[in-house]
Amino acid sequence: MDNAFYYTAKWKRLRASILRRDGYQCQLSKRYGKTIPAEVVHHIFPREQYPQYQWAPWNLISISKEEHNSLHDRVTDRLTEKGMELLKRTAEKQRLGVVQTFTKVLVIGLAGTGKTTYVKDHITDKTLVYDLDAIASAFRLKAPHEEYHDGARKMANDLLLGFVNNASDYCDTVYIIRTAPSIEELEDINPDRLVVCTHQYIQRQSDENAPERIQQIISYCTEHHIPIITPPVSLD
Repeated sequence: MDNAFYYTAKWKRLRASILRRDGYQCQLSKRYGKTIPAEVVHHIFPREQYPQYQWAPWNLISISKEEHNSLHDRVTDRLTEKGMELLKRTAEKQRLGVVQTFTKVLVIGLAGTGKTTYVKDHITDKTLVYDLDAIASAFRLKAPHEEYHDGARKMANDLLLGFVNNASDYCDTVYIIRTAPSIEELEDINPDRLVVCTHQYIQRQSDENAPERIQQIISYCTEHHIPIITPPVSLD
């Protein structure tokens, strides 16, 4: 998240005006007849995904910290079901039509860093996964750690964008598991979120340029304000 945004003079002025507009009261609590002070001004349409709405007063609402935490999943940084309900009500009120809620999450890291485990812990019945190594190995009827076959990997990589472009018809979130794509491949994927797995639980060989590419990806996502998640190290 680009925290610098919240320290700009323009944002501070807008935040103050929204709090005044809402009478310094939590607007979500007010719906249920409760009078609770507002401490946060929330972007209903997340500004990382909808920068065109980040300054729109109708996209801002004064709420308490407790209500703010109920709108965001602090692990995945996604809107919760309650947050999505508020977004959809606002979209209907503003006559924005159908809101695209499809999310692409790119999960990177050296071999053995728990990328697949992370995704397994976060998938739902509305999730699809493209694990490039697993798919390349499936072409050879092998397990992902059993062999490297350049032709199979190239084929799996060629099929990736077609999968991503069509996945929104079948799910609301797609996880793409890659060791370390190039910047060109990253731009083609255009992820909404980056997950970087850093702790190598199992010592497995990755190509020697992977660590450098991972740092390039992190730098790119930081520069382009793509949220980055680094999962905590599991002690299990």
